[in-house]
Amino acid sequence: MKSLPNYVFLSFGSKDSNDKSFTEEKFINSYVSLINQVQKMPTKPMVFLMVPVEKDMQETIKKIANQTSISDKHIVNAWSMLRDPKREVPGIGADNATPNLKGNGEIAQEFFMKMAFSPEYMERQSKILKGQDQIFNKAIES
Repeated sequence: MKSLPNYVFLSFGSKDSNDKSFTEEKFINSYVSLINQVQKMPTKPMVFLMVPVEKDMQETIKKIANQTSISDKHIVNAWSMLRDPKREVPGIGADNATPNLKGNGEIAQEFFMKMAFSPEYMERQSKILKGQDQIFNKAIES
């Protein structure tokens, strides 16, 4: 069975950044390599990224997005959403590393909003639904 995604959502870094051998350069190179592989899939999926919650990697994720031509509009910044000091209801679990139920719901909603307000996403989705996306059509015929 082959995978034919139109959209891929990626989030890495929470645990990686705590590894003793972690370097930003190695992390960026690995993440960029993975994204390049995803982007080369037959369906040419649109990639969305998420800044992890556990550690502030906002600038690192932006560097990765820039190197892989991913728009800032396709990045969910879970760090800033859930770590906002003005929050009334916590979005982080007791471990101070992972989102709680509310936090997970907010992240899912933010991904949905990023898609709903992305002209590129809406155009691609419309073409797929009408059977007019030549990239997707060619991929499923193979």
